[in-house]
Amino acid sequence: MEINKKPSLPTWKLALIGAGTSIGIAVVGLGGWYLSAKVLPEVSNSSGGNKPNDGLFKISEGFGKDTKYGFIDKSGKVVINPQFESVNQFHSGLAQITLNRNAGYINKEGKVIINPQFSDGSTDFYEGVAFVKIGSKWGVIDREGKIVINPQFDHGILFNEGLAPIKVGEKWGFIDKKGQIIISPNFNSLAIFEDGLTSARNKEDGKFGYIDKTGKFIIKPTFDRAANFSEGLAMVKIGEKWGFIDKKGQVVIQPRFSNNETYIEMTLPELIQGGSGAFSDGLAAVVENGKKFYIDKTGKTVIGFQIDEHGKFSEDLAYVKIGDKCGYIDKAGKIVINPQFKVCSNFSQGLAEVLTDDLKGYIDKSGKYVWQRNIKNSSGE
Repeated sequence: MEINKKPSLPTWKLALIGAGTSIGIAVVGLGGWYLSAKVLPEVSNSSGGNKPNDGLFKISEGFGKDTKYGFIDKSGKVVINPQFESVNQFHSGLAQITLNRNAGYINKEGKVIINPQFSDGSTDFYEGVAFVKIGSKWGVIDREGKIVINPQFDHGILFNEGLAPIKVGEKWGFIDKKGQIIISPNFNSLAIFEDGLTSARNKEDGKFGYIDKTGKFIIKPTFDRAANFSEGLAMVKIGEKWGFIDKKGQVVIQPRFSNNETYIEMTLPELIQGGSGAFSDGLAAVVENGKKFYIDKTGKTVIGFQIDEHGKFSEDLAYVKIGDKCGYIDKAGKIVINPQFKVCSNFSQGLAEVLTDDLKGYIDKSGKYVWQRNIKNSSGE
């Protein structure tokens, strides 16, 4: 069945808007996963956003409680037959599987390397280790399943740039890969380190700033909200408006943006998935008065048109939703895969997962399916 034909591009004309156009709040950054999760939660949460998936992509077959999961490669070839109750994407050569609500790990040949023995919710591997939950506490294992940091924390996330956020009681701090506390758990909220800094919430007045790897505030906590840095800039909220600062804490794009999306206090695991910065491939998605645009690092609107949703640029493409259909644009604002899907996800290593009313699958950058399955059972559900 030929289902990847695209409507002619003139059907979807875009109006580029000049530098003088008013623009609004970036819904990536603290809201980046929020926007992605609204579009395709399974993809955005399991793939880790911009983090690589080791060239394998999760697939499923069956319906309801009989659903089984496996993996394809970039060409769409099934390399691990659907056989597991649930799986996450591959990271560091291993993928988490769940059996009877216990987490274990397989290699890229589908062989169980670490038997399912950890509580559901344990993390994927990053920088060669994973946080696992044993009983009520969290510790860290290596790729052989050996416990390298004893379970002692109330929560643990993942390592990035050599450090990982951990929770002790109601406060967050950081440990190194030896389990040593590098930054004492004195903060109400934290994210992973990116570009040597992370946003942190001051316990005294609840304001956000940025700390270095010693736990020192390098940028004073004066903001009402703060996303992590990406490509040298970070999105911050001052009062009711949002803008962007550089690593010196200087405002480089004035806080004139207003957020018309419902702000969601994301949990820490949700915050760190895929990186928390607003800018990607040199552009950030913004919203004002219900209108959605893309800006460059000067705050200039470089792509603007009537769309209902828009995603973060990844591998030079971003999804947009017009009406009830989504497709993909390039950085010139040209639609390269016309809106024809119900939900879309970001491209990762050349593929993106999409969904229609009847089909679920992966497409390449030409819009062609490399793998697909019917998501309706014989009863039409």
